[in-house]
Amino acid sequence: RALRRRVRELEARETQRNGEQEHREQAEQRFRLLVESAPDGMVIVDRDGKIVLVNAQTERLFGYSREELIGQSIEMLLPDRFRDAHVQQRAAFGKRPQARAMGSRPDLFARRKDGSEFLAEISLGPIETEEGVLTASAIRDVTQRRQAERQLRENQSQLLAAQRIQQLAGESSYGGG
Repeated sequence: RALRRRVRELEARETQRNGEQEHREQAEQRFRLLVESAPDGMVIVDRDGKIVLVNAQTERLFGYSREELIGQSIEMLLPDRFRDAHVQQRAAFGKRPQARAMGSRPDLFARRKDGSEFLAEISLGPIETEEGVLTASAIRDVTQRRQAERQLRENQSQLLAAQRIQQLAGESSYGGG
């Protein structure tokens, strides 16, 4: 009798454990789907800066396959001139992880597989897991937007100069009459 009761207890525990495992697996699957559906490149790294998860947009943005990225250092996605400083910045972030919004820092550059660079906006956010804190990065190529902003500023400057010339010409012809 005691043995039967003990077997039922063990079976109940196993059923509960299986339910918890299934719940964790479902939560992980939802998380992966969320990352995959993001419109920006998503790169998730562990505390050592090793890439543990990327989405399809990251593959398109950088030209690497997932297989080429997983397990590699995040610094592979940076131009060489920024890599050493980034290791230090990553370590500082690891000591005080907190969300950082896009555009909160000056121009950031990322490096594609082919060696070309692009201007990037990068948001960071810590993710608490059973294995420790991971860092999620949302990466957006803003090269075209920045070029358009620069062109707009140039056009506005030219327009103001033309208006000033027109104003001076009007004053000159009015005053000379």
